[in-house]
Amino acid sequence: MATVDLGIEQVLLECLDESIKDTAELFLKNPWQFHGDTGIMHYLYYRVLCNGGRRLFHRAPPDGTDTLLFESEHYTKEVYLRKGKRESPGKLDFALLDPGSITREGRVRRGRRGLPAIAGIEVGLDKSVDEMGDMVAEQTARLVQPGDAAKLIRAIRFGRLRHGFLLEFYRDPASEGVARSDFDAVLAAGKDLAGLHVLVLVAGTGGTPPKACAYPEQWKARNRLEPYPEIKREASANQDVDLPFLERFQKHCGRGNLLLQAKLKELKKDHPHAVRLWYSRARLPKSMTVRRPEDPHAVLTRITTRLRAPETLCEIDPHLAQALSQEGLPLVDGLLKIPDEGDLDFVSRVIRALKTTLGLSANDEGPPRAGTETTFWDSLEKLTGSIEAPQDWSAKHDHYLYGVPRRDEDGGE
Repeated sequence: MATVDLGIEQVLLECLDESIKDTAELFLKNPWQFHGDTGIMHYLYYRVLCNGGRRLFHRAPPDGTDTLLFESEHYTKEVYLRKGKRESPGKLDFALLDPGSITREGRVRRGRRGLPAIAGIEVGLDKSVDEMGDMVAEQTARLVQPGDAAKLIRAIRFGRLRHGFLLEFYRDPASEGVARSDFDAVLAAGKDLAGLHVLVLVAGTGGTPPKACAYPEQWKARNRLEPYPEIKREASANQDVDLPFLERFQKHCGRGNLLLQAKLKELKKDHPHAVRLWYSRARLPKSMTVRRPEDPHAVLTRITTRLRAPETLCEIDPHLAQALSQEGLPLVDGLLKIPDEGDLDFVSRVIRALKTTLGLSANDEGPPRAGTETTFWDSLEKLTGSIEAPQDWSAKHDHYLYGVPRRDEDGGE
């Protein structure tokens, strides 16, 4: 791979810095105007094209084809775990290509030893530490969990990516603890990498100012974010670490969510081969999933905690969505909001819809519950006195069963 001209590299990085600053400013003005992280990525892409202009195009001399150097979904050299146990290359949200990797025909030379890119960019919205991926996985590790930070850190460390920009956005001020945990975890894994840049933003409300953390520290000044205070660590976050994962999960659930989970556990107990419940083991868990045991990757629905407010059923299977609608629970934007207080009618409808989706009878209560099981001795007791036999059956059963000569009551034959 040809060595990139440092002058061109600096120009492109300044263009990227300016575009990140524009995106951060718009997000902090109104974080809800973006449709998920995709909306943020679209705006960032737009700002890069506006700020870069012709500087983002490379023409191989003497009369080659123009090539746009800003690329989306840029494949990495490192591979990651996908569905099942299959592995495939990771994809960075964006990359600034190295002009030296462009052929005269405008094609990108994808070298074996590393990425033909100057910089890679990953954008995330309301993500937990678990969703950052396996940031410390070795180069030869197998079945590595993908994530925003893992892809950048490993591409810099092993794939020779020169610069990595991790941009994580949080809309809810209550997410400050999660945001700070992400920032600290990423720095712990990649602080030794000179090319790593990390920006974490938490939006404010009427009474709460926006907050920001950046690494390196001078990058916060370059993005004109000095007026915003640092994101603080959540005082209770470390206390959660020692709790059992289920208790830690339920700590972040409202009464309505807890009632729904209790009924889901009863459904799983009654039909262990029909449904499986997967709980997050993260320190700050944001969701759990309901799945079919035969296909653990097929999610019937995801149930969020207050850390991803509001609490909802999301990622709902189409068949379940239809069953919920039939129960009088239509979805709004693909979501079903869970009542804040325990609503038994709501929960009963959800459970009936799940039973319909799983092919279970709505009135099927499953096997007998504890305390009502029919044991062997219960069955034997029911048969007592129901079999016709001689009156001396008990005293002379050897005679009737094995043909032994009768014995008199005094013991003689």
